[in-house]
Amino acid sequence: MRGFKSRPQSVSKTDLETNSSQIGRMSRRASHGRARQLLGLAIVAGGLLIAAPETFARSTDIPTTQDAQTQRFPPLALPPRVAATTPPAPTTAAATKVAITPMTGEEFDARTQGRTIHFQSNGVDYGVEEYLPGNKVKWIFSEGKCKMGEWYQAGNQICFEYDGDEEIQCWIFADQPKGLMAWFKGNLADTPLISTSETTVPLDCEMIDFGV
Repeated sequence: MRGFKSRPQSVSKTDLETNSSQIGRMSRRASHGRARQLLGLAIVAGGLLIAAPETFARSTDIPTTQDAQTQRFPPLALPPRVAATTPPAPTTAAATKVAITPMTGEEFDARTQGRTIHFQSNGVDYGVEEYLPGNKVKWIFSEGKCKMGEWYQAGNQICFEYDGDEEIQCWIFADQPKGLMAWFKGNLADTPLISTSETTVPLDCEMIDFGV
C-alpha cells in the first residue's frame, strides 16, 4: 500500500496578520510584567535601607560616627588625685626651747649650798662657783679672779650681784638628768651652762685648775 501524503493547508494573508498581532501583544505583556517585577524588587530593597540604617550598618561592620570619633580621639586618662600634705613648720628659736621647770629659791639653795660646781658651755670651761650659807657665793671665770657675791630669787630666775660689778646676772636654773643647767636671762633658746663636776671642797682661788 502506498503511503498517504496529506495535502498542505493554505494560509491566508489575513490569518498571518492576525497571528502576528497576537504574538506582539503577548510579547509586550511579558516585557511589562518583567519590568514590574524588577521595579518591585528595587522598591523593597530601598525600603529596607531607609527603614533600618543602623541594622544595615551593623550587618556590614561599618563603624558609626560616634565609634569613629572614639577610636580617633580616645578618652583622656586623668592622673590620680594626690592627697594634700601639710608643709613642715619653720624652725624658730621658740621651737627649740627646752621643756623645763625653773627652780625656786628654796630649791636652788637646797641643791647648791655647801657645794663647789664646775660649769661648761658647749663643752668649753666657763667658770666655777662655791655656794655658801646665807645666799653667799664665790665665783671665778675660766680666765679671771675670784669674786664674792650673793644671790636672790626674782620671778622664775636666780639673780647674782658680784662685788665690783654693776650688772646683775639673772639665770633660769633647772636640775636635769645631764646636770644642773642655767639659761642666761631666761632665754631657753640659747645654749645653757651645764654642770660637769661637783665637790664639797671649798673653792681655792689660788689653786683652781680649769684643765682638770
